[in-house]
Amino acid sequence: MARPGAWRKGSIHTHRLTILLADHFVGQDGRYAAEELFSIDDDWQGFSSRRDVHVPCLLHAIALAVSVAIDPYSFDYVREVDNAKSYCMRGNYTYTLRLPKPTGSVIARPFDGGRAIRINFD
Repeated sequence: MARPGAWRKGSIHTHRLTILLADHFVGQDGRYAAEELFSIDDDWQGFSSRRDVHVPCLLHAIALAVSVAIDPYSFDYVREVDNAKSYCMRGNYTYTLRLPKPTGSVIARPFDGGRAIRINFD
C-alpha cells in the first residue's frame, strides 16, 4: 500500500510503501496474520508538479516484480523500487538506492600516463 501520509514539510519523502506477507485465510480473531517484509518512505513525486501522478504505474511495476520473486525474504526491494521509479517517472525520476559508504582506498591513474594518486575513503 502506498500512502501519501509519509510526506513531511521540508522532506523529499512524499509516499510510504509497505509490503506485507499475509496469510490466505482469516484467523480466529477475524484478521489476516501479516508480516512486514519491506517499508520505505520515498519521493514518488520527483520533479512533477502533481503529487500522485506516478503512483499507479509505480504500484503496478513493483507488484509485478514482487509477484515473481522466488524468495520474498531475500528479494532486493530497494533495487526494484528504484527500477520502477526509473521506468515510471522517467524525467521526474529521483534516485532511491542507498549505497553503502565506501571504505578503504583506490589508486587512480590518468589515461595520459601521468602520476597516479591514492584516494582514501576512510
